[in-house]
Amino acid sequence: MWIRRVVQEFLEKPYQRNIFTKKSSLYLKTIYIILVIIMRLFSTDPRLYLLTIIFNMIILLWIRAYRSVLLTLFIWVSTLSVILAIDYLAGTLTIDVLVNILHSYATITSFLILYLTTPSHQLRDLLGFNVLVFSYTLIRSFLIEALEIIDSLDSRGYEIKYNILRYVNIMYIFMRNIDNRASILEEALRARGLE
Repeated sequence: MWIRRVVQEFLEKPYQRNIFTKKSSLYLKTIYIILVIIMRLFSTDPRLYLLTIIFNMIILLWIRAYRSVLLTLFIWVSTLSVILAIDYLAGTLTIDVLVNILHSYATITSFLILYLTTPSHQLRDLLGFNVLVFSYTLIRSFLIEALEIIDSLDSRGYEIKYNILRYVNIMYIFMRNIDNRASILEEALRARGLE
């Protein structure tokens, strides 16, 4: 299944050695994300957002995150087409709508760069152990859980192929398992005196 390869990419990329996974680059990535997020306050020029997206794509392709790029691009284009169609039919399509859509993808790809190039121990060293670092660490745990679900369904002969509706079953199992795991984690943390 192609989704297994995407999840494996999400699990493996933060621990590969390249210039972006060095501890010193964490500060630059954080500043870059903040700049991308607040860029919307200062500019409504679509070309700036397109340049940001192109820059992000170059970095993602340089670290060889091909599947992640394709998945986010597919999701973004699908959402984009629905939003543009609704705005066009309603007669509310303006440059601001286009800028908002481009800004959303620039922000998504910036966070993707951060996640795919930052091991959780780097954030823990920088920020200590807090809710943000704990949540970031849980992403990896949930991705491992998703991989286990995909493997178990695959071993039972469950094939998804390109039928998007068959993902409903996987998502249901995934959400149920995440809820169970989060409850167990919550009890374990309360038992240790963490509120």
